[in-house]
Amino acid sequence: MAIKKKILAIPHIGTAFGHFYRMAILLEDFINEYDIFITIPESYVDYCEKFLNPNIVIIPRQTHSSINGASGIIDVDGYKLLLTENENIYHTIEPDLIIGDPGIQASILATKFSKPWIGIMHGCYLPFPYSMAFSEQNSALLKSIWDSLNYQLDKLICLGTNGAFTSWQDIQRTGKVIIPNRISNEPSSIGEYVDLNNISSSAWGTHTEVDLLITCCSAGTVSPTSTFLSNITELSKGNVFVAGIRPGDGQSKVIYLGNNIDYKSLVNEDTVVISHGGHGTLQAIGKAKNVFLIPSDLDQLYNSIIASTINGWHLIFDKNWFEVIDSGLLFKREIHWENLVIQSTNNGIEIKGLEIYKKEQDLIEFNAV
Repeated sequence: MAIKKKILAIPHIGTAFGHFYRMAILLEDFINEYDIFITIPESYVDYCEKFLNPNIVIIPRQTHSSINGASGIIDVDGYKLLLTENENIYHTIEPDLIIGDPGIQASILATKFSKPWIGIMHGCYLPFPYSMAFSEQNSALLKSIWDSLNYQLDKLICLGTNGAFTSWQDIQRTGKVIIPNRISNEPSSIGEYVDLNNISSSAWGTHTEVDLLITCCSAGTVSPTSTFLSNITELSKGNVFVAGIRPGDGQSKVIYLGNNIDYKSLVNEDTVVISHGGHGTLQAIGKAKNVFLIPSDLDQLYNSIIASTINGWHLIFDKNWFEVIDSGLLFKREIHWENLVIQSTNNGIEIKGLEIYKKEQDLIEFNAV
């Protein structure tokens, strides 16, 4: 019997599990031809293993590091420990192919050992969407976000390769890039589109379609407050479904769905969605009747500006994002839910942001509807 080749899979796991979920789906395509190994932080192994094919070997990892701020502030020591652990895992497995989501670690590790790699990319890792028509304010903001996030990415690549590669544009040519769940008009010149919305594992949750859905990823700071939920349930004719966070304390008419639900099973042409603007989430809610985007992080804001331009969805600002980007300080993901005004209309529910947004002392009011 021929010896199977080996894959080392390196998903990023942050406050949400979106990268891991996509990786779990993608690896199903390789299971018959490869022996597959996947790195998971020790504290998440119990949660993640039920979503993986039992033939995939989990390697518990000790180190977890990420970009920390909008200005490109990086935990250099933590990131170096992460890369060192990757190299130790590499030597243990000796993989023939390395797959990463979003692919930064995979590209750095693979180029060091001259191995092929695949990166699952999305959002700000793509070319700037110059071909799309944005308002002047949104165009300026989008460019600021893109510059900031790509600056961070380039710093990581330069650090990880000891200067052999200095940018994502440089290192991406050494491997294969796939783009998951591409939205209409999204730039795709750097890679191949692959649909990773197909969910087959029994571990993935599904649900009947709902009238009102709130998505929050899994970061506790962006989960809706009790006051916000009370206000919206008063105006809602039915139940309010909250997906993306672990179940919270019981509240009348509020149903928590957890963070491994297939959003496509929830949304139809009559569904109203209030969303944080995660890339995968935007794919799944595409047929919703009405969408209100309230991003809590830079990549979500980037996604939301594009999605609102394409689909005519409502983009609600709750932060002075120019100040966030320009400050050079760390910031936490959050939504100030009490700053949002909820109103009942003939067509259902309407939401507006209270705060204003300024750039170079010019005050610009953004109305959600």
